[in-house]
Amino acid sequence: MFQAQKLEALGQLAGGVAHDFNNILSIVDGYARMAEKYAEKGDETLLNYLDRIRQASKRGAGLTKQLLLFGRHKMTENMVIDLPRLIQEQKQLMEPLLSNSIKLVIDVEKGLFVECIPDGLAQILMNLVINSRDAMPDGGMIKIIAKKEDPETILLSVIDTGTGLDPKIADKIFDPFFTTKEQGKGTGLGLSMVYGLVQDMKGVIQVESVPGEGTSMNIYLPFSKKGVITEITEADGTIRFEGYTALVAEDEPDLLLIVCRFLEDAGMKVIAAANGAEALVRQDDYEGEIDFLLTDVVMPELNGLKLAELVQAVREDIKVVFMSGFPANGTLAQVDIPDDAILLAKPVAFEKLAAVLKSLLDEESPDDKKSEALVYEIKNL
Repeated sequence: MFQAQKLEALGQLAGGVAHDFNNILSIVDGYARMAEKYAEKGDETLLNYLDRIRQASKRGAGLTKQLLLFGRHKMTENMVIDLPRLIQEQKQLMEPLLSNSIKLVIDVEKGLFVECIPDGLAQILMNLVINSRDAMPDGGMIKIIAKKEDPETILLSVIDTGTGLDPKIADKIFDPFFTTKEQGKGTGLGLSMVYGLVQDMKGVIQVESVPGEGTSMNIYLPFSKKGVITEITEADGTIRFEGYTALVAEDEPDLLLIVCRFLEDAGMKVIAAANGAEALVRQDDYEGEIDFLLTDVVMPELNGLKLAELVQAVREDIKVVFMSGFPANGTLAQVDIPDDAILLAKPVAFEKLAAVLKSLLDEESPDDKKSEALVYEIKNL
């Protein structure tokens, strides 16, 4: 019980630090992007330095997500992902962790879509592969399989040829702090975290193991019929929003400037507000149509969720995107966000923001009066 309380305290600390740290990272990444855009084209040294700043901010963002996953807190929003693509991307990260005596085999079907936290699913794969590695001190094979189990279910399996599990302990492996590893080589938290993440995805995990022959971790996840939001990368292109208007509410001045500048550069008209109360006044004063509300969740006086409710009461067609450095829900969430809401975790990836906004517009009727104003270009973002 004492150990569990210590873990909960660490999770609380991680959540508090994550909010401020993610705001700082958002500012660093945002100004690096702006500087890159306006830097002289021939100054490769400067561009290289700016790229390093952005890479460092991404590492910092990954660190906060890892801390929150460790504390069993949901940091980012669910999104529909292409499972085979994610597994192939993770393969490059997993292979360096395996010795030459262990072979990693990937066998995945195409067209498998899951609604989840991408970082959470990556964490599941990493934990299971590391456990399989540790169960094969003399080498062997790890096989990752992903396939359609039935029309509604996807089966994700991590199979090894390791030492297997004693049937007496098989039902305890997901308990917090339970580990079969010797002192100092395992915390007993990895599989407990995996179990919690699978539950968050509305999935089920089952274990099949034969002592001396190996173990199979089988995860059954709901198949998502929702469309995948295409990631817009710097190499792939940009999205223009000519003719659209956004109301942006953010109490961090630097972040407000950066988000507004990004949207303006994409062709959008922007109404900036330093907090929720100001946003409410500014939208009331604005006589034209406002297409989007981008709002921070935690703000003084009027939080983002209440702001969205009030704005949508008078502008029914406005599309809302929340941004936050806090976890989406749970004990560390300052405001509980509805499950069907769109939430982008800070530091906000502007490529993802552009893709999300475009997907919201794509849901409109083809006869919408502004539908022709959206221009998709294959250029630098």
